[in-house]
Amino acid sequence: MSIELSDEQLKVFNKSGKFVVSACAGSGKTFTISKKLAHLIKNNSHRHQGVATISFTNVAWKEIRDNLNEWNIFVDYPHFLGTIDHFINNQIFFKYYY
Repeated sequence: MSIELSDEQLKVFNKSGKFVVSACAGSGKTFTISKKLAHLIKNNSHRHQGVATISFTNVAWKEIRDNLNEWNIFVDYPHFLGTIDHFINNQIFFKYYY
């Protein structure tokens, strides 16, 4: 079953570049980001350029991951999906801290 996106969700889906999504609970943010990320991963033609999808909570990134897995899309290099803490620790702090 394919779920249609609302007009507001389509605005997020069709956006390009860097952006932040902020909306009330239950508005479909996570589902919309899942659809957007799936589209970006499927259409990525750059071997070493990816998409960083950063959440404040473990619940949100895991829901995105589960949605993608359900659609047979798996996030791996060069893409990143996780919390802001995980991104900072693994991509910045641990790589350069000595």
